Amino acid sequence: MDVAVRKLNLENLTQEGIPKDFADVQDYFNEALRKNSLPWIPRKTPITDKEILEKWVPSQNINLSLVAESEGKVVGLSTVLYDPKSNDYEFANQRKSGELNSTIDPNQDYIFVQTKLLEGIISELKIQNKTAHCYLPIESPANEAFKNLRKIGNIGFLESYKTGNLSGKVQRYDLP
Repeated sequence: MDVAVRKLNLENLTQEGIPKDFADVQDYFNEALRKNSLPWIPRKTPITDKEILEKWVPSQNINLSLVAESEGKVVGLSTVLYDPKSNDYEFANQRKSGELNSTIDPNQDYIFVQTKLLEGIISELKIQNKTAHCYLPIESPANEAFKNLRKIGNIGFLESYKTGNLSGKVQRYDLP
C-alpha cells in the first residue's frame, strides 16, 4: 500500500464547494457510521457540508491538519485541534486546546495509515515547536500505532468515551 502524508489542499473543490480532501473524509466517515465499522470512535453524528464549510475550513489557520492519501483519495485525517470547537463533535465542549483527533478509512490498513499520519504530525509539531495530546479509548486499534512511536500517560477515564460499546477507559499520549 502506497500512502503519502501531506498538508490539506483547500483549493481543489467539489461541486458543493467543499475541499475534496474533506469530502473524501466525509464520505468514508459517514459510510463507516452507517455500517458501524468504527465502533471505537465516540462521535456518532455524520459530518455535514455545513460543518465542513463553517467550521473545518475556517479553522485551518489555527488547527494543524495532515491527510493520508492513497491512489488519489484521502484515506485518513489527523488534526491537532487548537480550536477545540472547530467541528460538530457531540463532546467538543469537553476538549482542551491541542487535542489530536484522527480518523482513518476502515477499509484501509488502519494501523499503517495511523502510524504514517502520526509520524507526519510529530514531525510538523517539532517544526512548529508545538505540542499536542491525544486520548484514545483502550478499544481503539490506533493505540498500536501510538505505542510503536511513543507511549506516554496512564489509563484514565473520560465520560465522552463511554458511549455504545466503549468502556470510557482511555490512554493519554503527549506529543511530540
